Formats: sequence, C-alpha cells, structure tokens
Amino acid sequence: MLNTCSKVCVDILQIDVIVSFLSVYQSIYSLFFQANYSKSIQSLVKNTHTVYLSNQFFIIISSNRLPIHQAMLPIFVIFLFIPSSFSSDHPPLTYACHSEKGPKCKKLPFVPGHTLLGAGFDIATMKKASASVLDLQAYQSKDKTCTVCKNPYQKMALQKLPVAMTDWMPYSSCTRKVTSEVARSSVSLAEELESSVKNDWEAGLGIEHGPANAKVVLAGSQSAINKFTEGKISSDRYSFIKQQLRCVYYSFRVQPKPLLSQHFKESLMSLPESYSTKTKPEYRQFVQTYGTHYISQADVGGETIEVTAIKTCQTALDGTSVDELKDCLNLESSAAVTGKMEANAKATACKELSEKTTQSKNFHQTFNERVWQVTGGKVTFDLLSTDVKNDNGAATFDAWMESLKTDPDIVTYSLEPLHNLVRFEGPVKENLKKAISEFILENALRKNCSCSGGSQSSVGAKCTCFCPSSNAISANCCPTRKGLAKLVLTVKNAEGLWGDYISRTDAYVKISYNTKQETTQTIWNNDNPRWNMRYDLGIVELNPINRLEIEVWDEDNKYDDDLLGKCNRPLTSGEKTEICYLNHGSLTYKVEVQCLPHLAGENCQAYASAP
Repeated sequence: MLNTCSKVCVDILQIDVIVSFLSVYQSIYSLFFQANYSKSIQSLVKNTHTVYLSNQFFIIISSNRLPIHQAMLPIFVIFLFIPSSFSSDHPPLTYACHSEKGPKCKKLPFVPGHTLLGAGFDIATMKKASASVLDLQAYQSKDKTCTVCKNPYQKMALQKLPVAMTDWMPYSSCTRKVTSEVARSSVSLAEELESSVKNDWEAGLGIEHGPANAKVVLAGSQSAINKFTEGKISSDRYSFIKQQLRCVYYSFRVQPKPLLSQHFKESLMSLPESYSTKTKPEYRQFVQTYGTHYISQADVGGETIEVTAIKTCQTALDGTSVDELKDCLNLESSAAVTGKMEANAKATACKELSEKTTQSKNFHQTFNERVWQVTGGKVTFDLLSTDVKNDNGAATFDAWMESLKTDPDIVTYSLEPLHNLVRFEGPVKENLKKAISEFILENALRKNCSCSGGSQSSVGAKCTCFCPSSNAISANCCPTRKGLAKLVLTVKNAEGLWGDYISRTDAYVKISYNTKQETTQTIWNNDNPRWNMRYDLGIVELNPINRLEIEVWDEDNKYDDDLLGKCNRPLTSGEKTEICYLNHGSLTYKVEVQCLPHLAGENCQAYASAP
C-alpha cells in the first residue's frame, strides 16, 4: 500500500499563470505517470481550503488524501522552475474560507466591497451606475449556511460572502511605484484607460465601428478624463502624460446565475415587449438607471490617475520634450508617495530642466493643466501631486492605502451586458440588447483620423499625424523655432519708369529675402508695366538682419542692364500693399507674411494656440 499525505498536500503556483501551470503539470504527469495521474492536480487545486499568499506566489493546502508520489512531484517540478525573483521579503498572507451555520452568519459583517460586484456599470462614463442589479445582501444558501473567510487585512476577522459571490481572495499587490505613459492623442489615451476592463465588453452587442479612417471611442467616451482631453485638443495640439498607481487588496467574481435584486427584476418585468420610437424612452431610462453592463469579476482596492495636458508645440519651441516632462513629473509623483526624492541621473537632468523652465516652481505647478481621479479609500485630493494639499505626501499615501482595506473600489474588472440577465421568455432580452447598443453608439466619440497638410498617419499612435521633418517643421508638425513664417509676394505694377532716352522701358523686377530669390518676366517697351505676378517664397525666418530687397531693372543686353531703383525693408507679419519709390517712378507690390501655426506676433516670436 502506498504512503499518503494524511493531512496536507502543498502546491505552489504563480498567481497570474495558474492555468498555464496546470497545463504544464498535466504535460509532466503524462510523461511520468500517464494521463490519469494528471487529474490529481486539478483535484488538488479544486478542493483547496487554505491559501498562503505572498507578493509572487501562493501555497495551496489541500485536505485531500493523495498518494505521496502524486502530491510531491508537482512540488518538486514547480520548485525547479520558479525563478529567484519570486522570493519576497514580505511575510506570507494567510486566509481561510469555510461554511458557517445561520445564527453566526447573521452577526458577521460582509467582506469589504461586496456590493461592488453587483453594481450596474455605464461603459460610456466608465462609472458604476446609480442602482445595483444583483442581490448582494443575501448570504444564506439553501441549507441555511453561509461562506465565511478570514480577512488577513483585518486581523483575521471572520467576514461573510454574499451568495452571489465566489472566489474571494485577498491580494498583496500594493507598491509605491508610479507608472507614466505619454499619449500623443486623446484616442490613444482613451484606449489606455479602457485597459482596466479585462474582457471583451462588446461581446454579444453587435456594435458596428464604421469606416476605417474614422475612430470611434466607445468605452469612456463620456468620462471626465475624456471630456477633459477633448476640450484641450479642440483649442491646441496637446500630448497627455498619464500617471497611475494601483493597489489591489481583494479579488472576487459572480456566481453563475446570480440572484438579481428585487427592484432590478421588477424593472425588467415592466419593460415594454416592443421596442419602437414610442417605447424607446422607457428602455433609455432603464439604461440610464442600471447602466449598460454589470461587473462580473473585480479586483478591488484603489487607484489614482493623473492626466497632465502638455502643449506639444509650445514645449518643443521652449526646447523641451514631452518625454522629459513625463520623467520629471514622475519623479515628483514618486516623491509624493514615498516621501523622498530619487538621486540619480534623471533627477539631475530634471533639476537642470527645472531651472530653465519652471521659474522656481515645481513641474506640477508649472504644467498644471490636469485632471485627476482617486478611486477607493478616503481622500479628496490628487495623491500624485506635490501641491500644498499634499504636504505630508508619504503619510497621506500610507493612510489612503490603509483605508482601502475597508473601503475598496473597483480597479480592474470584467463586464457582461445587462441583457444577459434577462431570464424569462419573450422579446425583452433582444430589445434591451438593442437599446444598450444604441445608447453606447449615441454616446460614442467619433474622430476623423485622416491627416491633412502633408502630414501622415502614425503607425504607432492611434489617430495621430506626423510630418516629414525639415529645417522648419519637426516630426510632430510643430515649428522648429520661433520667427518662422510663410512669405508670398505679388509684384503688381510700376508707373512712370524711365529706362532709355530714345525708347520706352523694358522692365523686370528682382525680389530676394535671405537666400530666396525670384525674377519677373520682362515687359517690353512700357513705362507703366503691369505684372500681377504672385511668388511663393516658402518658409522664411523673420529677424532684424534679414530684409526684403526689391529691385527694378531696365533690360538691355543682360550684362549691361540698368538698375532703375530699389527698396530694402524689414518684414513683419500680416498682409499689406506697399510702394517702392525709384529713381524715376514707383513700383507697387503686396506682401503676405503669415506666421506658421503656433506662432504669432509682429515677428512670429510669440506662441499661439492652434488645433
């Protein structure tokens, strides 16, 4: 008879790759003990009662009685393949769940954040709806028992789970690491923010996205962050720096066929059986109350997001890059949550940049076009900022992290459309599906992502254009320096010319600005010639040194042409008609000087907003 594990069998699995490891186990078992032995792995995990959890791995203790060679081989195999980076200085996190009888269940509190799971969710605003769709207050099963778990974050206090909840698990994934990313367009940022949804929330809704050159933002189209970014790009060219910090303490998901809340069931039953122009308002009211989806799985804790809008071209003209600002804002935010400023090459570079750009302020104060949101916990200001409200940043962050253990909110989650909760026969399910899809599309943000003016679509960034780099225009379609303008000159006509003693003038005009030169055609035998010739001299640089030169000549044999007069004048922005007085007569011409986009002022030295 084989030896057995009489009490416990241990298995170690990396949290994020449980399923992958199970596949590995089965393959190894197939090689060593035939396929039937691999079933013990599934049984081992399935019948778990107690879990020790740390930052990198957890140990599952099972009460199954398994043959020792079945129980110990996976331990050996996984120890063999676990990298050294899995080690943690943090003590293991322990919890246990078991069944409890009714009287004790009533006295125990629910696990923190238990009502988050049953919340309706509006995908357009990326917010929980005002009403819940699941019954998260019911905790007794049919046999009058409940499931209770020891919460390691609350001194192993026993807390009960709602009947609709399963797979409750504490996490240990809180760090002080602030992540930073640059989004070159509002669309790119919207897609990054959508990453908090872990599954395909569109599945089963049949939403059409439209033509390829257009981009439709659905998730978060009406969120506060998206409204902020759209408001910015309507007035200027912006890049967005997103800083984020997440802290997850618990995870759970919905049971199959969860209990519905009473008011949600009643609202479903009261929906009209037809969906038409007449009944659409009733369905719309339902969606506005309960949302478009419900949360089927959630990792809860807290999150703080800060989005800083940076004027792309103004920053470039000041000699700074958006990526430099990202690093410097990140240094300040990291200092806000850790209480200490890093001392490294980046910190040195940011100090030098600060002396040049912030005028004795910090980067958060100088670049202050910002929106922020904190979910979970108890805080009412931007945790990542270094403003006066966050003077005691590290202690404030500690207090916020601690408050997440009792007052968590959703961080990452999976969604299911509400029409999947319709469990009775009839057309209401299909009607609600249509109403949800229409609501999402009507609230969508539609962007024309085609590029104009010689710019091209970027391959890496969604709905972003780039320009061929030149001496005047950078790849991000900004002027490379101040003072740049487009120069167009129209030679109109001359009057009273005198070039020859015995015949009329054979006149032509030379125009030049710095290295740009043009010459008109010759008008023969005419003392009052009319050219009306328009010359585009391209992009020029306005400065006190460069001057517009206009010369009028009488053509003889080219080598002995006669100069009839000239003018030498500085250029300023604007459109004006001027007269150049010659030795005999005058020349009328028009000058059009237009500052490049994002430049303004008489000499195009000032910054100007431009979409």
